[in-house]
Amino acid sequence: TWYNWYNTSQVGSKVSTYRWRGRDATATNQLNPLTLTSGLDDFPRASHPTDDERHVDLRCWMALASGVMAEIAKSLNKDWQQYAATHQLLTDNALLNGLHWSE
Repeated sequence: TWYNWYNTSQVGSKVSTYRWRGRDATATNQLNPLTLTSGLDDFPRASHPTDDERHVDLRCWMALASGVMAEIAKSLNKDWQQYAATHQLLTDNALLNGLHWSE
């Protein structure tokens, strides 16, 4: 499913982080190589992608998706606990601040 695809292909280097993949880190003639990967062409990104990037927008989308998937699975009497656990992890504001906030 699309949810599993994001959770495997767009996952970050630290637990509960995500990063948009698809930009060319070797491009030297572009300021922001292929920023359209995220679908938000005007959203600020680092000038050249690295494995250390953490994209809070994708994390927020995955938090929302996890909650929705948990509710859908629960209403269908399917396994929902993993979705709910991911939702709880991704909506932890203290963890979010520790990973994404800087003074």
